[in-house]
Amino acid sequence: MDLRVLGGLTVHEAGVPIAPPTAPTRQVLALLAASTDHAVPTCAIAEELWPNGAPAEAELLLETHVRRMRAVIAAALRAQGGARSAEGVRARVPGGYRLDTGGGSDARAFERTAGAGYRAMGAGDLEPASRRLREALGRWTAAPFAGVTQGPHLRTRAAQLT
Repeated sequence: MDLRVLGGLTVHEAGVPIAPPTAPTRQVLALLAASTDHAVPTCAIAEELWPNGAPAEAELLLETHVRRMRAVIAAALRAQGGARSAEGVRARVPGGYRLDTGGGSDARAFERTAGAGYRAMGAGDLEPASRRLREALGRWTAAPFAGVTQGPHLRTRAAQLT
């Protein structure tokens, strides 16, 4: 899975786009993408969607958004003919959900590359440091999660990345 969050959110599975049909479903996907390969508690997803308090039907709405996201992922997986399942990619875990990317995101690559640049700078290797930091900055196309409604968790992650 190819996740791009350093700009507008784009998600592809073997070149097939995964584009949730609604803004809240896209927001759920962005939150899971912000924590790739780690569990996101259901309560954090609810806080992201409804920062001023969840509606009475929040549990049903949340399940609807997760189901829609799984359907979009399943369609992309079918189109590319891979062996992975939507349930394996968007995994239900105790108390929440996890997005199994099978590789990470541009944000992780940015953090690794920038970290290598800073380590090289600390060691006095300025040419490699400069090259790595330029490479890291080259991953950015706009503000993190541009075009996605950001609740408290996405705003925090965007601020960390920035």
